[in-house]
Amino acid sequence: MTYLELAHVRKAYAEHTVVHDFSLTVQAGEFITFLGPSGCGKTTVLRMIAGLETAQTGRIVLQGQDITHTPTNQRHVGMVFQSYALFPNLTVAQNVGFGLRVAGVAARAQQQRVAEMLELVELSTLGTRYPWQLSGGQQQRVALARALANQPRVLLLDEPLSALDAKIRASLREELRSLQRRLGLTTVFVTHDQEEALSLSDRVVVMNAGRIEQVGDPATIYNQPASEFVAQFVGNLNTLSAKVLNARQGLVQVGEQVLRTSQALVGWAPGAVCGVSFRPEAARLVSADAHPVTPIDAPFADTHNTVQVVVQDRSFLGALVRLDVRLDPPTGASVLPQTWCVSLFNEPHLRLPAVGERVCVHLPSPSLWVSANPGANRATGSGAA
Repeated sequence: MTYLELAHVRKAYAEHTVVHDFSLTVQAGEFITFLGPSGCGKTTVLRMIAGLETAQTGRIVLQGQDITHTPTNQRHVGMVFQSYALFPNLTVAQNVGFGLRVAGVAARAQQQRVAEMLELVELSTLGTRYPWQLSGGQQQRVALARALANQPRVLLLDEPLSALDAKIRASLREELRSLQRRLGLTTVFVTHDQEEALSLSDRVVVMNAGRIEQVGDPATIYNQPASEFVAQFVGNLNTLSAKVLNARQGLVQVGEQVLRTSQALVGWAPGAVCGVSFRPEAARLVSADAHPVTPIDAPFADTHNTVQVVVQDRSFLGALVRLDVRLDPPTGASVLPQTWCVSLFNEPHLRLPAVGERVCVHLPSPSLWVSANPGANRATGSGAA
């Protein structure tokens, strides 16, 4: 049974619509993440669930109850803000118990619940401290404990980790997911950080300009993007300019090389200019003499899905090694070379080609898909910012 439902929700300020016809169902205990660039409407949707913004059309239903116009203090939701929003004049324990005190909970019950929450977030020994005496990670744990103290029906998290440094952020992210699973708490999380979204979520809702681009589990979002926006925003992406050779067989021409894509190119005419996209880690470095480049007029074999390139640069990134490569155009062509990148897993005996060396890169058919954007580019993506 659906636990939380948003049906055709819309929000506008004057003439500017920030959320368009937003519909989503959430199951009990799910961890849902709204992912998208700044200004895409993800926080506005979260605030409408909390009651801090009012939906102009549509319905918000929680556990079968229409809460579209219910006051915030009657929705029984917990919210954690990016800025922590702790009271500087209250101790940690007083901050955690604030909502309980407002709700009129008896003093002894308040003390017991506060103690439980501080133990839950591993801050039992810091109850008498003030927010300014805590680290950023500790302050965010206090904010989380405060949100959980009133036993909310839904936990709403508005970019709660963005103000933390990378190491604390990664650690707190793991703790947050572990805590959510232990409590079985339905959670809606907002972020523009793709790594957070992919690592934390049961499902990801990718948003763009106030609309849903795709909803799916992290693997589907990353490996099977439903639109060019999702492919570009989630993860890194190479896009090469190509020409359709045989739409039924999924054959395209990139430079002087024939590639078979992952599926038939429905709606594409022979000779049409398109973009062929793939993730940097999907490309595989192979021996130049093991997989020679296949001429355009030669019989096609998937083992020949190989492109000859020149190494322009290489970067050691710890677990990965990045090669920036250049694909030269056919001899005599008046187009510029195409540059892209290959990501290799680092290993002790990895032999890296030298800058300027000519190598072959295999592009497996299942990793390729065709888009309407023919612009060649280096790998792009949202990164962690």
